Amino acid sequence: MLERRNISLVYLSVLGIISCGKSNDSSGNNQSSDLNSNAKQITVGYGYACGLISDGKSRCIGLNDFGNLGNGTKDLQSNWADISGNINFNLINAGMDHTCGIADSGTYCWGSNDHGQLGNSFGGSGSSNNDSNVPVLVTNSDLLKFKKISSGTLYTCALSNDNKIYCWGTGVGFGNKNNNNTPKQITGINEDFITVSASKTGSSSNPFMNWQTCGVSKTGSVYCWSSGTNGQPLKIQGISNAIDVEVANHSCALISDGSVYCWGANDYGQLGDAGSSGNFSNLPVQVQTVQKFKSIAVGLFISCGISLDNSAYCWGNNTGNENSLISNIPVKIDNIKFSSISVTDSNYIS
Repeated sequence: MLERRNISLVYLSVLGIISCGKSNDSSGNNQSSDLNSNAKQITVGYGYACGLISDGKSRCIGLNDFGNLGNGTKDLQSNWADISGNINFNLINAGMDHTCGIADSGTYCWGSNDHGQLGNSFGGSGSSNNDSNVPVLVTNSDLLKFKKISSGTLYTCALSNDNKIYCWGTGVGFGNKNNNNTPKQITGINEDFITVSASKTGSSSNPFMNWQTCGVSKTGSVYCWSSGTNGQPLKIQGISNAIDVEVANHSCALISDGSVYCWGANDYGQLGDAGSSGNFSNLPVQVQTVQKFKSIAVGLFISCGISLDNSAYCWGNNTGNENSLISNIPVKIDNIKFSSISVTDSNYIS
């Protein structure tokens, strides 16, 4: 039986209940066997997870109150269930209560649509009447041709083939109060982007981090916008040569040399700077570790990364390392190898 518990999904991957990072360990002790040994991506939302299989098929498990598993029901799923529609996805991404995926035929979203976060020209009134428990096509996505997507708390952002960022859903993703139920381009910066990250945590007591969204430009700069910037993208100082960025109530950027810099809330050491910045930092601080990373993920009180040797490290709260459940520097998650990792926050599957 699945229920909500206040425990990190990274910790659950160590217990073997759900692989938040797909394990390459031949023993399979920390991999959910019914997801399939050919899983190539895992993504977690609030109390649920979805996995992408190497043949393009996708499956989800967990809480399903809004149809966020996409299997045509709103029933809780204790086993991996196929997403409806026979759509071959290239990638998927789980938000709070909605999920999106990119296929050759366009971009699809499913789940909660109270703020228009499904992007299908419906929703946005605050009502659940336009929720969908099956994938629906995002308006104009067959023309915009998105190649990356990030599902946030009540909104979604995606990167188009021409390297522009579009968002839809709650207006705070644009720095205003107006919901948008179709993709709207983020303007105010004359740069092309390589990636975008929408906040899965939403509101913050600090205006700059409140509903923050960030993107990495082709020049390696990081730009972020929020209700605190009135939607105007601002360049993050002190970062160059970035290749990825991830956002919660703190943000972390991955640099081309494998180093990681984080800024924002630091309640549990999720900035990874050994506590030198206190409880909050407006400026990026370097994560203190000798490890070099090739991917990163962040949640409400936690940050994680996959190192060059495919080991997983986390810092902050519920790290997954039973000897250091709270750590202000990266600690290793067991002796298993991962190809991807995803982190969420709030309540989790058990």
